Amino acid sequence: MTHERTIFSLPEVLPFESPSSWFTRSALGQGISLRQLLGAVGLEGCRDLDWALVDEATFGRVASLCGLGGDTFYVARRVMGRLEFLGRTRPRLLLSAPNGTPRYRICPVCMRKDRTPHAYIHWRFSCWRYCPDHMCLMVDCCWVCNAPIQLPATMFRAEGRARAYLSQCLSCGKSHARGPVLHLGDELQGISIIQRMLLKNGRAVLASLYAGYVQVTDAKVAPLSRISKLERMGLLGTDRMVLNDELRVSIEQRELMHGVSGAADAQTPSCPVSSSGAAP
Repeated sequence: MTHERTIFSLPEVLPFESPSSWFTRSALGQGISLRQLLGAVGLEGCRDLDWALVDEATFGRVASLCGLGGDTFYVARRVMGRLEFLGRTRPRLLLSAPNGTPRYRICPVCMRKDRTPHAYIHWRFSCWRYCPDHMCLMVDCCWVCNAPIQLPATMFRAEGRARAYLSQCLSCGKSHARGPVLHLGDELQGISIIQRMLLKNGRAVLASLYAGYVQVTDAKVAPLSRISKLERMGLLGTDRMVLNDELRVSIEQRELMHGVSGAADAQTPSCPVSSSGAAP
């Protein structure tokens, strides 16, 4: 069944963008609430848009109504769709609010440098703890009001409190890009060997979901279900992982004295989880 396109002047879907991010930006561009937009595409009441578009029929309907190509959200739909192989581990890999709506960690530097600020699909994953492009830790709440980062959301408000960009906190309006950045150095310097392993394993999980298989050290290729076992063993960093105050001070002092990558560190151990597939 095909649907005639009914919504026009929608923003371009950006590389690696999550559906929740795009719907948030699209509602703003139309000058309407998120609820109105979701009602127009038959997604009223949907709590997790990132997961909903994995369904081929749902995606086909939305794509037809919005004039989207068949490969739109390719990365997002690919990595989210493969979570079905992980059973009960899926909720532990995805950041969600108590009501089931998506939560995100963001990279303040990405928010600052992206021409159009948006949320990447890999920011949704609990094991994605640092940004490999800018070698800094991700943050999961506003640095000013401490509000959690949740999408999708209504950015347009009739009373004039609209947010112009997703780089703004949807609660207080302050810019995430202006928040403090905790750099780790080119080789994840300044943190323990275990923390370093967990950070790298988190990135490897996304690569495995994209590639469709897991490879542990030099072992043979394993099915994606192996991720569940590794998560239960505590090797993926899905649990709360806190850098203590002493470590924060150490990193900040090193940056002031030597720059981000000025201090020497022990040799980085090989990452137990890896994938030859392209990482997001």
